[in-house]
Amino acid sequence: MRSAFIVIPDIQFYTGDPANYHVLEGMMDWILKNKTRLGIHAVLQLGDLTNTNTAPEWALARRAFAKLDGLLPYFVTLGNHDLGFDYLSSDRFTLLDKHFQPGQNPLNDKALVESFEKGSVCNALYQIKIGAETWQVLSLEFGPRNEVVDWARDVMDQYDQHPTILLTHDFIDHYSTLYTANGEARRSQVSSPGSPYLFDIAHQLGGVNCGEDLWTKLVSRCSNIVLTYNGHHKPYEKSPISGQAKDAYYLTQSLRRDVRSDGSVCQQVMFNAQWEPFGGNGLMHLVSINKGIASVEVVSNLIKPTVKSTPATDQELMFDLDLRTVHQPLKVDELNVSQV
Repeated sequence: MRSAFIVIPDIQFYTGDPANYHVLEGMMDWILKNKTRLGIHAVLQLGDLTNTNTAPEWALARRAFAKLDGLLPYFVTLGNHDLGFDYLSSDRFTLLDKHFQPGQNPLNDKALVESFEKGSVCNALYQIKIGAETWQVLSLEFGPRNEVVDWARDVMDQYDQHPTILLTHDFIDHYSTLYTANGEARRSQVSSPGSPYLFDIAHQLGGVNCGEDLWTKLVSRCSNIVLTYNGHHKPYEKSPISGQAKDAYYLTQSLRRDVRSDGSVCQQVMFNAQWEPFGGNGLMHLVSINKGIASVEVVSNLIKPTVKSTPATDQELMFDLDLRTVHQPLKVDELNVSQV
């Protein structure tokens, strides 16, 4: 039987525009309808649950996810639009904890292992079963503060026996794929478009950490983090006329793979479909895991996406998940990765 989980990208244009909201509810209905057939064990959401961090938008996000209560665990993360009063992360104020509490879904409550702040799910560690394997989901706020990163490293040291998915809004980008020799994404930098350093929270107590910071301080040191997932970033392509970067809203994803000094592998995925029609066209990732290989299929409750005319970087993905490193050391030459 297939073992899988769903990844939902930024939903701000579903909750921020009532004309699009039916798409989000339809996504939840699709997940439940296909839960058994596809072996779906959990749902992950990549942040920007709202467009302006207002109570009506949070209420819509909560109403959609409530469809999954008691049926599937779901884990969300804070995006830049979920912070502050002007949707630009002017400060760390958020209504997330008012609308999303573990007790609302008994499966979330059961999965919660530890949180940075008691009673808050802004930064939290969960454990769930995906097939026969116990997996962890580490959810971190947008541009995590230094003390949050320290906490995350401590809990990863404490709970180091299970493969872990890092769920955060900013990690790898898409813009950098235009300037790397192999088209592989880079992690966000201090001056990258959309970097947490470009928001007001960077100047507040605790500071921020971008993707490269998180790699250096956390992910590169924790071999059990085998996969990272983030949203947030806008897709780009080079203009055939000017050679300059321009928006490419038909693209939705980028990929990166790193081998740590101990031979362990970390796969990194960016997924953001918010500029598609209807606020995202209902696009989701169906991540199926079989014997340490993850296949990522783009699915939708609205359309049957086609990959015939899209660049290779936006087709279905397949990559190795280094599950063995959690239990025993790996040699680098034992691993391989492919994209189909």
